[in-house]
Amino acid sequence: MFKTSSIYKSIVYSLTIAPVLISTPLIATSLTGNALNSTIVETSSQQRQHQELSALWKSHALTDYADLLADIPDPANIARRVLKQKYPNIDPDRTFYVYFGEEGRSAHNFLGWDHFTPIHAMTMTQAALIDTFSLSSPDVLNSVSGFYTVGAGAKIYDSTNLVRVSPKDVAKTVWDADLQTQFDDEVEKFWNNNLGKFVSASKDAFRVSGYSAFQKNEISQSALKMIQDVLDQNASVNIYHMDIYGYSSPDILWIEPSTNQGSKLLYIPGAKKPFIEVSSLTELRGKLVTDLKSTANRTALAEHFSIYDRQDGTSYSGVNSALRGIANGQWASSYIMTKHSRINEDTFQSVAKAVMARNISDGDMQIKSNSEVTRDTALRTIGAIINLLPAMQIVEPEISIPLDLVILNATSLGLNINKAVTGDTEAERNKGALGAGLDSGFLAASIIPVAKKLSDSIKTSASQLHPTGNVADIIESSVPAEYDRLNVGDNPVVVTHPQTQQELYIVRLTDTKRVVAMRRTPSGTFIETNFESGRDIANSRIVDTTDPVTNRRQFLDKGGLLGGGKRGFKLTLSAIDPNVIPTASTIEDGYSIDKRKLIAESNGANYFHGSRSSSLLTFKLGSETNGAIEPMGQLIEKRVFPFSGEAGNSLAENAANRNLVSVVTLDEAGSAYDYATNTSRAAKFNIDVATNEATENELTLMQYSVSPSIIDDIKAGNAYAPLDGIQSEVANVARGKLALNNNRVIRFNGLAPAEKQLVQEEFPIMYGFEPSEFNIEPIQSDIKGEFGVRGGVQMNEIKVIYTTADKVSEVSAYLNDNNIHIPTKSFKDIQFNANEGAAGMSNNLLR
Repeated sequence: MFKTSSIYKSIVYSLTIAPVLISTPLIATSLTGNALNSTIVETSSQQRQHQELSALWKSHALTDYADLLADIPDPANIARRVLKQKYPNIDPDRTFYVYFGEEGRSAHNFLGWDHFTPIHAMTMTQAALIDTFSLSSPDVLNSVSGFYTVGAGAKIYDSTNLVRVSPKDVAKTVWDADLQTQFDDEVEKFWNNNLGKFVSASKDAFRVSGYSAFQKNEISQSALKMIQDVLDQNASVNIYHMDIYGYSSPDILWIEPSTNQGSKLLYIPGAKKPFIEVSSLTELRGKLVTDLKSTANRTALAEHFSIYDRQDGTSYSGVNSALRGIANGQWASSYIMTKHSRINEDTFQSVAKAVMARNISDGDMQIKSNSEVTRDTALRTIGAIINLLPAMQIVEPEISIPLDLVILNATSLGLNINKAVTGDTEAERNKGALGAGLDSGFLAASIIPVAKKLSDSIKTSASQLHPTGNVADIIESSVPAEYDRLNVGDNPVVVTHPQTQQELYIVRLTDTKRVVAMRRTPSGTFIETNFESGRDIANSRIVDTTDPVTNRRQFLDKGGLLGGGKRGFKLTLSAIDPNVIPTASTIEDGYSIDKRKLIAESNGANYFHGSRSSSLLTFKLGSETNGAIEPMGQLIEKRVFPFSGEAGNSLAENAANRNLVSVVTLDEAGSAYDYATNTSRAAKFNIDVATNEATENELTLMQYSVSPSIIDDIKAGNAYAPLDGIQSEVANVARGKLALNNNRVIRFNGLAPAEKQLVQEEFPIMYGFEPSEFNIEPIQSDIKGEFGVRGGVQMNEIKVIYTTADKVSEVSAYLNDNNIHIPTKSFKDIQFNANEGAAGMSNNLLR
């Protein structure tokens, strides 16, 4: 039932493509008596379509997988770099560290000893990687080990093959370099660069596995519908991380209808049969109890939990003990799915974050020893091997051929890690730790480079399946030609997708004139869908709005350009030139952003945020925010009351800007420019108006009999002070506005003249950010390409500041006065100029 091989095989396996058809064929049904017989019927045209889509999806999944492989941090490179910097004349891969364990024969050489039979030998790189120097006290390293030009097998180790390097000095170099911290930085960089690919690969594996299971009659049509509902984030299903004894697996999912009626699914990525369909949780528990009697099955299931969670502590049991107890009947089956940890965000984003957390846990693995937690240095680098393997395992339905060369090493590593974690005695655990450390050193030095090289061959295979592996290649032709008859303004045609059975709306867009298929989300918004495959197209929200001139419903590719009161503007400039990023000012004064210039000028920024000059107060020396752009709700909880932005909205419990900073992608930077320049979204701060409003807010609270002590608490900045059971929305609003207005006045009065000027002028500011992808979250919005950055943006993630040409020097001077060095540029630096030729454009980008 479960995959029986170790998770470690994921990194050392080559890839082939399982013959999986992605699309569900048409089903013709006929009644015979009381039986419903289903016969799969495909026309030759449909077969060709399914084959093309199958090749496309597999190519797409393999391309993502190859990119992940290519980006795996190689800990051996880090060790190699440290050694070469210290010992530039020594090749660490051709110099061998030989450990003898005891003093040899006294000799007149660099170390003073000759040796004969070694305990183990490895390259200098491998020795640094696993920190084998810790096997002995630093004071005796030079007498019990050495560096030589030969490895194991020499008759004697003496001055003829000795390298004049002190093991004690090399050990100090390695310890001072802290290889683990350097590798942790590389892992963080990996996730920053690949989170999107990981999510995409996870989703593709889920989809491929689901349709494959249906084709093999392993799941029913209703189960397939649930799988599609998960992909669509449909509210008709509830999704949970599967847990054992309260320990959650990052990647095993439990799926059930929101009504709790009908089939349920367990999804185990990488298993021979990834989907298990049952009628109830009770049935699943019974099935698992039977299957877990197999040691191989228990081991395979345990591999979907972090190493730390598998261990027993001094006063609690881990996953391994729980699985054994459930299998032998000593533990109740109810310990399966006890926590019911529901996923309330995008399913595959949740999986990605959980796998990332597992990486951190496994990479910093701790061993339980007697009554205390100790860390064995030999285990530190095991994380270098296993940290990224769950990411590979996610797409393992596409993996099949092992590299025989390294199977034994991988198996040995798995056994040693298991012994290091579960050994009954401290000696056994330490022995396992040493073995795991040695094995991981050899694996890191050989297998990871092999895996990285596999990336190119995988991409070659992917291109043979489909030229690009790009799902977008079939987007333009996805809607059947019969719908070309639709005109702008016609009501959408509602159809049922032939494969996924989901309801789609086909309509001609008002701005770009394209005919598209759309899916309505549970929140009522529309997402463009590829009609052939039934798959949502990334970042393709369709805006459903009303034209204020004609009062007719319209569907737009870009929100805000039409239906905003701009009479006569019927075609976006981006439809004419792909380098144009339109703004609301495009119609009035012709200002639009040149995408090429924006990329060249923005210092690596990939998200943009519109604001006002008062936000620059974050850069003031000693500021409570330390140069960060924080969410409005977070600022108010800190009692730092901002002068710009829609701060009042953040007082609502579910407001997006309570915990998120709103940003747009580079392609939608025009929306950030619009926000910065549109004063109607948030009026300028006026101290007289704020003072008067605070007085009115206080009178309102007094009318609701709010006690003076609570009013004083609110005026002191507690925007969420309890109102003694008063349920009035008017009172709640007055409470928030009193805290906001009163403290804005107090804060303004305490500012220096230069800061007061920034608040009173409130000129437009547009920030360019390069935030961690871990913190990016989709939000429900009418602005295409809008996301939220959870927790805000740190100062080192702010890459550029744009403002009007006449304010560049003022902003630059303010930043310099506070010792802040962020490039400040003019909106004119990124303005699109239709008369600028290619040569002029090239010169402009190179200046």
